Amino acid sequence: MKKEIQNLKELAEEGFVYAQFHLASIYYHGSGIQQNSNQAFHWFMKAAEQGFALTQYLLAEMYYDGEGVEQDLNQTLQWFIKAAEQNYAPAQYRLAFMYYRGEELERDLHQALQWFERAAEQKIIRAQHQLALMYYQGEGIEQDLNQAFHWFIKAAEQNYALSQYQLSLMFKKGEGVEKDLNQALYWTKKSAENNHAPGQYQLALMYHEGEGVEQELNQALQWFTKAASQNFAPAQYHLALMYYRGEGLERDWEKAVHWLEYASEQGHIPAQHRLARIYYKSKGNLRDLNRAFYWCKKAAEQGYAPSRTMLYFIERDLRLQRGGKNLIRPRNFWYENGTRVDRAVIVDEEERH
Repeated sequence: MKKEIQNLKELAEEGFVYAQFHLASIYYHGSGIQQNSNQAFHWFMKAAEQGFALTQYLLAEMYYDGEGVEQDLNQTLQWFIKAAEQNYAPAQYRLAFMYYRGEELERDLHQALQWFERAAEQKIIRAQHQLALMYYQGEGIEQDLNQAFHWFIKAAEQNYALSQYQLSLMFKKGEGVEKDLNQALYWTKKSAENNHAPGQYQLALMYHEGEGVEQELNQALQWFTKAASQNFAPAQYHLALMYYRGEGLERDWEKAVHWLEYASEQGHIPAQHRLARIYYKSKGNLRDLNRAFYWCKKAAEQGYAPSRTMLYFIERDLRLQRGGKNLIRPRNFWYENGTRVDRAVIVDEEERH
């Protein structure tokens, strides 16, 4: 192996570009030799200077990551441009994102759109998806739902889950295409089967509500669980509700609390309120006024009106639990940005029953 590397090095030193590229790759990956990012950079540079587009792209990535060389976004930009102008699609995509984000240059959505389109035409999936999003949102160009649909379906047909999900929403809403719940279901399933949490959640909702498909609570439970297991808060909340209400399964408040806790930790406001209500209204082991107050206050501080109301009653019961006096009931008491506010008389419908 050492002799082969030595022969390759001699060819590289003589200026053979493919030898320079292969030698750089060997140093970069540590194939049969000690990994050496500096040497990899050196030989990628030699090949790049001879106009080899692939090594120009790889050199740009090394400048971007500061690998084998000090990070330099200006050099990154220059080498991406050189490779992109030779029609090297991955470089066109990366260059487009630099223009899109405004990295080391002024943000330029027009240039971003042009380079995304050139990469998209060469079937770079993420470029197709990003181009579709720009057309969909009217970002850097006038909104064009037909073009958005065109590029979403290009990426979706290459099995890109994010585009499959967006495509399903367009079919569901009739955006840029005639409304078609069968196609919406088809692409939602594709996205869900590709482990895309929002797609799994959307599919669960369709089974739960019987939208575009016969209602199947077992299927809803399965897909809510898959999305919830990926820490997708809306799915965690809806899964908790199924356990809380006993929909399609035996009622289980402990599992409901388990998933509500996960969703609440992510700032899901209805989950925070529901969790507080369970801790407040439950009897036995689940009743916990301190936890109820904690989560109710979280939701109330975010402007959730039902939590603003319930917070007064929780605080009242906490005060009584601790041996304090039951003070005169204030008028319309809640929290706004952490500050107590009193206005008109509160009427808690839940307290009446």
